[in-house]
Amino acid sequence: MVASPSNELKKIIYYRIERKEQEVEGHKVEGR
Repeated sequence: MVASPSNELKKIIYYRIERKEQEVEGHKVEGR
């Protein structure tokens, strides 16, 4: 099966959101 473009976009969006959340968590720890 070929993944539909919408599924590929969702993967990219979820990946970016996870990366952003991890970066925010890292900044919080560094700020303490």
